Amino acid sequence: VTRAPGSRVFSAMPELAKGSPEGRSPPAQQLLVDSERGCLEVCHALAWEPQLPRVGLVRFVAAGDPGSCDAAIGNDFREAFMQFRTTFAEALREMPRQLHADPAKLLDGGAVINTSDVTILRGPLELGAPWLREPSRIEVFSVAVPRHPRWDDQQQYARMSEKAETAEAIDRALGWAAARGIDVLVIPPPGVGGVGGCHHPPADAGDLLRKAILAHAGHIPRVVVCREHLAQMRQGSGWSDFAAAVEHGRAPPEYHGLVPVAASPYIRPGWAATAPPGLLAAMSRAARSGIATPRAGGAGGVPAKAATARLGAAGRAIL
Repeated sequence: VTRAPGSRVFSAMPELAKGSPEGRSPPAQQLLVDSERGCLEVCHALAWEPQLPRVGLVRFVAAGDPGSCDAAIGNDFREAFMQFRTTFAEALREMPRQLHADPAKLLDGGAVINTSDVTILRGPLELGAPWLREPSRIEVFSVAVPRHPRWDDQQQYARMSEKAETAEAIDRALGWAAARGIDVLVIPPPGVGGVGGCHHPPADAGDLLRKAILAHAGHIPRVVVCREHLAQMRQGSGWSDFAAAVEHGRAPPEYHGLVPVAASPYIRPGWAATAPPGLLAAMSRAARSGIATPRAGGAGGVPAKAATARLGAAGRAIL
């Protein structure tokens, strides 16, 4: 029997109890990276295990995208696999009424939208999306991450604010999955390789996801990391780097040395010509000898006139 999906919004982090509720030590967490199946295939197989576990799926969307909660399928059936193969399209149509707000703006504000009783009705698109004889139900946790964070050639976030925002979004999604009593959580790459229309560094994103999974090891017994669909993140698109970072942590970045002052982007044309000869060397010697600037002269440092005398022309130029 297919149930109508229902959505609720969570705006703050949940308070998770430490340890097992029964006072027993929690079981060891099982972390699996599945490279052969899409996330709905994994969810369907898990939902029909003999133990009938409670299965959850994390859905990453781009922050600030007004179409992140649009029920329309569009032209790409693979990217709209949730609307095409499950009852999640109905949930998206009912979200504004159930949440009493625009769901895209709620996600943009940092909330997590939990949708329960989402039924998987159809099989993989590669096989013609056949109707399933035995549908399965899952819970979906939608959360927004930055769309295009800056990152370098070593797959590191270039801005700590964007890295922190991504880590916080992953932590909120896993926290509410744990609070909802999810037994098995299926997680696609967080914004890597075009997931949700985002482009995050594979190695750093995989490392963030691994740390969040380990932080919730006492509350989520099993975690499966896989692609949304098999056509996503093909060879050379970062899946191998992401999977390795999730399983073992990312490799330390290579150190390339400091950038020379002459190559600094903060040196503008003409600056070197107006600076007195030996200015930087004189300032360095002054710092080592304890000479204070005029503002610090009254705080125990050498007065400005003494500093000018000891620095010479360079001192007069900067004082």
